[in-house]
Amino acid sequence: RIQNCGQMLKVPTRWTATEKVDGMSSTYLLRRKKAGLLKRILGQREYEFIICSRNNKLGPNSTFPQVVMAKKYHIREALEKLIGENAWVCVQGETYGSRVNGNRLKYDGNDLMIFNLIYPDGREKSLSGKKMIESVGLKWVPIIETGVDLSGKSEEDVLKMSTGYSKINPNVLREGIVFRSEKEGLDLSFKA
Repeated sequence: RIQNCGQMLKVPTRWTATEKVDGMSSTYLLRRKKAGLLKRILGQREYEFIICSRNNKLGPNSTFPQVVMAKKYHIREALEKLIGENAWVCVQGETYGSRVNGNRLKYDGNDLMIFNLIYPDGREKSLSGKKMIESVGLKWVPIIETGVDLSGKSEEDVLKMSTGYSKINPNVLREGIVFRSEKEGLDLSFKA
């Protein structure tokens, strides 16, 4: 939170501002496994697919919203397209809607938006991550603005910037904004 990391305003970078979606943490990981002999001969790959809430690994047949979203969006198959030659690929997002955290977004039904695409060598930047995620049929959190210059801004200025209406439901206020650095080689983020 900006209140705990005011030094971020001094970092020489531009920022991408995305909507902080008010929901339930949803993490999906696809990890490459060593295939059995027959699959290796046939050129097939084996993977382990893991679904997690904020604090727990979830079973594939549970009724938790994260599992429902994995089935709705065929997340395992999407990750198989994204993994490439990497040892693993992970997406993190928010499940939101009618049965999640009091449905502060007043959304009819349940849905999922991704905010992180992570590989062993690091996290994709917001714009490239959005493009990759959307190419496999998933949704990226709404991007509010790119190229944001926060130099000379105060914590109070940033908190004022975070106030606004949701792009998911323009009739309700958004929870806030997440700022992610745009500079290559700099993996920083904070929320307001």
